[in-house]
Amino acid sequence: APVPLAPVPLAPAPLAPALLAPALLAPAPLAPAPLAPAPLAPAPVPTANLAAETQVVQMEGNFDIDNKSNEDKAQNENYIKKLHVQERAVEEAKLALKPYYQSKEITKEEYKEILRKAVQKICHSKSGEINPVKVANLVKGYVEKYKHIRKYKKGAEGESSKETEAKPEES
Repeated sequence: APVPLAPVPLAPAPLAPALLAPALLAPAPLAPAPLAPAPLAPAPVPTANLAAETQVVQMEGNFDIDNKSNEDKAQNENYIKKLHVQERAVEEAKLALKPYYQSKEITKEEYKEILRKAVQKICHSKSGEINPVKVANLVKGYVEKYKHIRKYKKGAEGESSKETEAKPEES
């Protein structure tokens, strides 16, 4: 089959002749570039029911497209499901943390850390359920832990500062 050639402009755009190289002034060749030989494919076997074969090929092609789109839909649905579970976990953890934060038992930073850790633990639980009682107990445990850490961290800092004050007196 002949390959259509792109139209060749008859008159080049006016340019200063001093700027053009002599090779650029030569007319463009009119012969098409040689084509690479096509790979040899087995000759098709003529069959009586060509329409049926075409239909089967079209169905197989559609199956591939449908299969990919079904996989994408499944992945998207799974992602949305995980997001909904995470949102529910965040809401339950916030609900459980609110009284502790309002009564100033925990600081804003501790609130953030506890919320982050609780949501991660809830979302990665094996059961996959979000039980408000269990979430409240988990949050309560984290609050107690952070209160304990804060209490002894201040005590440890006070002792270390006393020790550092005593050292310069000794030397």
